[in-house]
Amino acid sequence: MLAALLGATVLVFLVGWSGLVSISAASGHFAPVRWFLGWTMENAVRRQSMLEDRPAGLDLSDPALVLRAAGHYATGCAPCHAAPGIAQSPVAQAMTPAPPRLEDRIGDWDDRALFWIVRHGIKYSGMPAWPAQHRDDEVWS
Repeated sequence: MLAALLGATVLVFLVGWSGLVSISAASGHFAPVRWFLGWTMENAVRRQSMLEDRPAGLDLSDPALVLRAAGHYATGCAPCHAAPGIAQSPVAQAMTPAPPRLEDRIGDWDDRALFWIVRHGIKYSGMPAWPAQHRDDEVWS
């Protein structure tokens, strides 16, 4: 068993060292790899966001909060995710993975998960973490 594990480890490093694995963002992922990465991300967000709680008294439909959120979205999110009625840029469409249009996906996540994604970002996807980690009030908006 140890020999098999060592052999598999050496094989993985040899494949990586060979340079034969395409890391080109232009080529996208093979379908099984794309599925696995998406599945892993969804599971990680759902598990890790379980510890997030909306602050007591925070009303996410408060007009002042919504206006603040619209400004954050326009400057920080729309360049990649676009906005309703606005086409996604060719640059964003060519990213691997391409940023999803959020009006079609927002219902897939609860408030905790959305907070976690915006606050922490998603590695290797181009989705950055919130720049001011101590400003949960900005992230909740």
